[in-house]
Amino acid sequence: MTLDIVAGAALVVGGTFMGETAEPGQSSWTGLPNDFEQKGLAITMASVGVIALASAVYGYDVANRCEQINSNLAREQAQRDAMIAQRNKAWTLTQQAADAARAGDCEKVLALDGQVRATDAEFHTVVFRRDAAIVRCLTAQR
Repeated sequence: MTLDIVAGAALVVGGTFMGETAEPGQSSWTGLPNDFEQKGLAITMASVGVIALASAVYGYDVANRCEQINSNLAREQAQRDAMIAQRNKAWTLTQQAADAARAGDCEKVLALDGQVRATDAEFHTVVFRRDAAIVRCLTAQR
């Protein structure tokens, strides 16, 4: 992270100083006046530095947002996993209650009624309280 920013800043600073220290004369490479060539190079270096800095800042912003999204997804997945575990426990208890109800053990059904309600209230309402054998037991116990 910091290496990209330092490199971009170095190009900007180097290009700025290079443009300030141009010596008069003619370049043997391009045939242009030496100060013109050096200032052109300085402008190019400074421009590349600014682009590198902007790119680094943008890249780190995007990476940070990705980390936040991944963190949120992991938290949501953990919540879903916990809900599924509760639902599976409520289902297992409901099956035990249904077996007990069919066997005539209504006291066990009554005990499991509270456990299922405490584990998953929605499942208790939608599934547990609609099983005919369980409802017979609960009605007989009250």
